[in-house]
Amino acid sequence: MTSYTQTAEELMKAIVTYNEDLGTSKDLINRLSNNVSWYFFETDGVYHYGPSKWVGYKDMDAETYIRLTDSRELGGQLTEASLASLRRQVAPNTSEHLAHYDRLTKMLAAYGKVPNKRVRFNAIVSIDDVDVEEADRNANLVALISAVIRTLPESAKTQLKREFFL
Repeated sequence: MTSYTQTAEELMKAIVTYNEDLGTSKDLINRLSNNVSWYFFETDGVYHYGPSKWVGYKDMDAETYIRLTDSRELGGQLTEASLASLRRQVAPNTSEHLAHYDRLTKMLAAYGKVPNKRVRFNAIVSIDDVDVEEADRNANLVALISAVIRTLPESAKTQLKREFFL
């Protein structure tokens, strides 16, 4: 499996790649309405969107995404935890959320799709742009570790317990 996106720059690059691949992949288009959590950035008044399950992994491409999604090797929970320090969640039921919903609706309409009813938006921020306390960073790390542990088989969980908690 590919490694996680770790910087705002990698995240923006992943969004650009997603949009490039979207134009040439029917499989990606068919999955558009399945995406719940979208990351975005703006340049020169243009907003760019990409789903967390794609943009949370470094160097993702359409073929790899489809293969790993179909085999359930990609997880949105894992990417959400790993991207926690790179995002600002847009509060639901706000004018900002509605504006992003409208933009995403227009983007997806070009492919005959609509946003998922549970859609969420996340603005990309650099860790240097926000005042993140050490406790917040630790909480994000714990969330990531917990998400990874939940995906492990029971034998691996038992091994972790023996090694770290007994």
